[in-house]
Amino acid sequence: MPLLEEAWVQAFSQDDEDYFTQAGALYRILPDDEKSRLVATIAGGLSQAEQSAQERMLSYLANADPDYEKRVRAALA
Repeated sequence: MPLLEEAWVQAFSQDDEDYFTQAGALYRILPDDEKSRLVATIAGGLSQAEQSAQERMLSYLANADPDYEKRVRAALA
């Protein structure tokens, strides 16, 4: 589809996006039994991934909440 003459096209930067605050807030309000089920589910799937993918995901979880990362890392061990 051709662009209109007045249209401009450029890359969209997501550098200023916050992908972790909401995930961390949700994790912190979960009761402990739900946290345990969530961690087990994530660790179960993540255990099938390559080590580099696991480490990347663990870093994302640490950005959301350090306890989140700690529990998933322990479940992977």
